[in-house]
Amino acid sequence: MTIIDQKMLALQLKMILEPYDSGSKYTPKHKPDPDLTGLLSSLESAIVESVLLHTRGNQQHAGRILGMNRGTVRTYWKKARQYS
Repeated sequence: MTIIDQKMLALQLKMILEPYDSGSKYTPKHKPDPDLTGLLSSLESAIVESVLLHTRGNQQHAGRILGMNRGTVRTYWKKARQYS
């Protein structure tokens, strides 16, 4: 059984989502929608990076945990390194 530090993952996701938080449950109609370009990519990269840290860089093991193949894990990892 694999355990990922949920607190650390939640903290990473919160930091990524913070710029998009309006600070209110309800957004006024006149307020423009936030620019979410790249949000999904950032979330995916953060999750893959967290799992890779857990597996000590073992891409095949990370792929098994995430339900994707090693090549896909490597693609996300390269993308995360490119933008960091």
